[in-house]
Amino acid sequence: MQLPLGEHTCYANDKQAGAIVKFEADKDYYFRVNLQTGMWKGHYRLEMVMPEQGKYDIAKLKPLDKDKVVVSTEEPLKQKSQPSVSQ
Repeated sequence: MQLPLGEHTCYANDKQAGAIVKFEADKDYYFRVNLQTGMWKGHYRLEMVMPEQGKYDIAKLKPLDKDKVVVSTEEPLKQKSQPSVSQ
């Protein structure tokens, strides 16, 4: 998948686990999708991996057809402020 240069928020269907990544020219970025099991259902989490690991992992994979890839144009998640604790 190719994205425009600049900052992007990347996550799977679990929006609590992801990464805000600044994509730069002439660099490759690799992510792994992990299934996290839960009490009632599982959810997917995105994990950024080092380029050396990513290249090794994808060497034996076949690319998805373009109709299988979904790119969301949602607004990035806003950081929630931490509640202040008084002593």
